[in-house]
Amino acid sequence: MLEGDVASEVLNRSAPPTEQRARAAVREVLPRRCMMQLCLADQCLLADSPAKPVLRHVQDLMRKGIDEGRAALQGLRSVTLPEGSLEKALYRFVEDL
Repeated sequence: MLEGDVASEVLNRSAPPTEQRARAAVREVLPRRCMMQLCLADQCLLADSPAKPVLRHVQDLMRKGIDEGRAALQGLRSVTLPEGSLEKALYRFVEDL
């Protein structure tokens, strides 16, 4: 990881969850657009093209990356409070201490 990347990663970790979600959503756009282009390229290739298996492998890797990114984004989503009450949740938290 480059020095600028490390600084960016530290800033991302310290950002509020809503900002983290927004950044993650923006970062998902580029892989999705690349995936669309890969799908178009796959459709343009002849069925017996030697490039087809390589392209399909890249598509699989892209799908996996997109799915992992989506799962990470899900992990940043706010958890709904039991019984829907912040007051009750804080009270239970204090009781559990």
